[in-house]
Amino acid sequence: MMSASAASPTPDRLLWADVARGLCIVLVVMMHSTLGVQEAMGAAGWLNPVVEFARPFRIPAFFLVAGLFFAPMLTRSWPELVDRRLLRLVYVLALWSLLLFMAKGGFLGLDGPRQAARWFLLALIEPPSALWFIHALVLFSLVARLLAGLPGWLVLAGAAALHLLAPVTGWTAIDEFASRFVFFVLGCQAASGLAAFAAGPALRRGLAGAIVLLAALVNAVAVWPAAFGLPAIPLWLVSAQALLLGVTGALALVVAAVHLARGPAGQALAYAGTRSLAIYVSFTIPMAATRIVLVKSGLIADAGLVSLLVTITALLAPLAFEALARRFGLSLLFDLPRVRPAAALTGTRQSRRSACA
Repeated sequence: MMSASAASPTPDRLLWADVARGLCIVLVVMMHSTLGVQEAMGAAGWLNPVVEFARPFRIPAFFLVAGLFFAPMLTRSWPELVDRRLLRLVYVLALWSLLLFMAKGGFLGLDGPRQAARWFLLALIEPPSALWFIHALVLFSLVARLLAGLPGWLVLAGAAALHLLAPVTGWTAIDEFASRFVFFVLGCQAASGLAAFAAGPALRRGLAGAIVLLAALVNAVAVWPAAFGLPAIPLWLVSAQALLLGVTGALALVVAAVHLARGPAGQALAYAGTRSLAIYVSFTIPMAATRIVLVKSGLIADAGLVSLLVTITALLAPLAFEALARRFGLSLLFDLPRVRPAAALTGTRQSRRSACA
């Protein structure tokens, strides 16, 4: 069964897993920030090679780590899956699609509430902007749970075949599902093995560190072939290379996260990892604002430095915003509101009366 290799518990708050998720969100924000600055300034800065280096494994790693966290849900009941995972993702997707659309003045170009409602419903099928990732997580979670009774190797092989076929339909949900589902399934299947590796002896982790360096070299040769005097690979091998580099790079990132979790950088990355959803849905606005201010002002001519400053702001501003939102009772921006039972409400009122008395 698919759930067999993922059945052993992977606690949601394992430090190394949060560090891996933190690394992923940093790489994603860096990519959007750097490419935006590059387009605005008409020049590629020194951060661009870093972004290109992470291109083969950035999104695969994000979905592999998501699969690690989803693995325990494969054996849970459907009501628990919906309550603990799907409802929140759908709620955040719907809410932030609306908020980002309003922030961009989108409704100013719509003719009345009917067209607005049509846009909103379409956004739940064809997600806007970077929110496609959350939409994909909903689909991946549903399909992985539906296939949980099948042999894991069969599901993984089918997902890999779908990736290699690389269908292009023009619909983000379909195309991204075909391209990325294999990494989510791999995360589910590898959850118990990676947890055992993280808790294993230091010698094993040292060997894995050497393998990470080898994987980084292979990745560099693939993304910078001209730097090594190599020709580009044939077009028919593109999907196979993407799968190979995606899997090896994603696993290498997780191994690197295990090592980083034991150092001072691990705490900061883990903090970002636990709040990756809040960063992901809200980073675009501070990113765009910072880019516009820095580029228009002309104070910094170095595109690489501008990209770095935009990246830092786009990471820190959402964290500050989320902290303020929770402090002032606006956690509903990131969490599905829960209606407390009537008994709990009655007890709260009685305690307040007692306190006033």
